[in-house]
Amino acid sequence: MTKLKKNVKRIMPHDYYFFTKRLSIISSNISYIVFIYFGFVGFQVYLSYGDIPMKTSISVIIAPILAWWAGKGLLESICLGTMEQKIGGFFMAILFFLISFYLISSTGFSTRGYISLNGATLLIISFVLGFVRNSRQ
Repeated sequence: MTKLKKNVKRIMPHDYYFFTKRLSIISSNISYIVFIYFGFVGFQVYLSYGDIPMKTSISVIIAPILAWWAGKGLLESICLGTMEQKIGGFFMAILFFLISFYLISSTGFSTRGYISLNGATLLIISFVLGFVRNSRQ
């Protein structure tokens, strides 16, 4: 086994902080963005409480969380897992995203007001926010 020089550091593509270094500008304040986003979704559900059925309210709360969880699980399986875990994480992310898409599309929910979003857009934003990692070093 060869020894590395003291000042040389090997950077592997599967390094845990590989994506974090690339997205450091975005991910430095991502936890605040996620908090504001889920606050926005909760506020929209609160505003439409009497106008929509309870099934729709519950699915609008659960579906973005599942999509966020799918994005976060996909990122962690890519960064930390073996090849089998990466493949499994990819398929589980697709499964959770499809479940959340079914929940939101069966209700036909869309937000109205200053910011108008349909259910699919809410899920895509949630998935991307889950995939972008918060860097705490």
